[in-house]
Amino acid sequence: MAQARQSTVTRNLLIVYCLSTVLISLAACYAFLSQHRASVYLLPNLVGPTAQSLTERHSFTVCPTDPAIDPYLCLYDGRMPAASVFIAVLRGIVGDDSLRVGLVKTVLMLTLVWLAGWTVFSSVSPRKAALVLALLLVPFFATPLLADVVNLQVEEGYTYSALMLCVALLLFPAFWISESGRARWPWLITLALSVDLLYLAKSSMIAVVAVLVFWGLLQVKPGAQRLALCLLVLAAPVGWMVHAHTVSGRYAIGTSLDGINFHKGNNAKFLERFPPQPGRNLDEFDHELNVGHVFHNEWEYSDYHLQAGKQYMRKHPSETVTGWWRKFYVLFFSMKKIGSTESQGAMRLAETLGLVILRVFLWVSFLLCCLWIVRPALPGDRLSGLLMLALFGAAAAPYLAGFGYTRHISVLLLPAALVLCRYAAPKARFF
Repeated sequence: MAQARQSTVTRNLLIVYCLSTVLISLAACYAFLSQHRASVYLLPNLVGPTAQSLTERHSFTVCPTDPAIDPYLCLYDGRMPAASVFIAVLRGIVGDDSLRVGLVKTVLMLTLVWLAGWTVFSSVSPRKAALVLALLLVPFFATPLLADVVNLQVEEGYTYSALMLCVALLLFPAFWISESGRARWPWLITLALSVDLLYLAKSSMIAVVAVLVFWGLLQVKPGAQRLALCLLVLAAPVGWMVHAHTVSGRYAIGTSLDGINFHKGNNAKFLERFPPQPGRNLDEFDHELNVGHVFHNEWEYSDYHLQAGKQYMRKHPSETVTGWWRKFYVLFFSMKKIGSTESQGAMRLAETLGLVILRVFLWVSFLLCCLWIVRPALPGDRLSGLLMLALFGAAAAPYLAGFGYTRHISVLLLPAALVLCRYAAPKARFF
């Protein structure tokens, strides 16, 4: 009887959650993209040109004419492939219109959110069902998250949902792992593929990937399933490394733009320009970092900027520490949206409310993780608290090393909501 009631509650909650999130997200997508409707090949951040190259030449090669890069310098590994692959495939299906592509992409990414919701609703106490639903829905009223949900040209638009699904499976393992440690194969494969998507969408997710895989290996019984998890996850970085070597001559786990991204966050004028003014970002100053240098290939370009950034840190430790604090403040405290245009009127009020939701969820989840570590209520609490804090740290670390905008940390909003769900509606087993 109790199991039947749990099943009914789970089904009803999942239906409400799916309908609510898709309606909110599609409305936001239409409102945003209908004002910026154009060819997907015009998407910035090299996503559009890379998708065009993939469609027309079956290659990720882009030869941009950009003041930040030598106009004759072609990029073979300038961006991780996930976003451009999504855009190229969807364009082939629904046509070359950013609104149609955006609507379909939004729904596809939401399927991972719905799988995460299924995991949670099946794992929490039915008595707290309404509370759990509210905790998972509130983030979709936060503009920092909605910006990720509808975005086509930034990596966070492809990582927010995969990260949520990974964290849901690891925070609520009783849904897919038996007490003996045997995992249900479809969910094990789903976890591995979600981790792969994180990496293939954004190279700075590599530290997050390491935490997720370590966490998964602790939960899955030693043997064939652990080996399968490792092999499935390793397929993505190994495949990308082989691709990089084939087209550019170097085995690389990241991109050739990682160096400039590090340098733009560690240079003599960084403290003057960060956080950037509304409507501006640090990319417009890249050309200053290239003055006086001629680069013969993308890796020479990347290596120079990586070493220049390191040299600045060694010679200016005080300014570097000041920069770290400023980046930390932008990521975790600032009540201003950093890294995109400034809004006015009702939209500005909505963005402020969204930032309040983001900050409250993040800091409450941090405190709950610390509470699990100090005073665990259930078996598995201490490990979950430690690994969630490690996950939060891994997500933020690349932006403390380089530079951080609001969107870089907004992907943690849904994982933070999952922490609140687990705390608010505990059951007997979460390990």
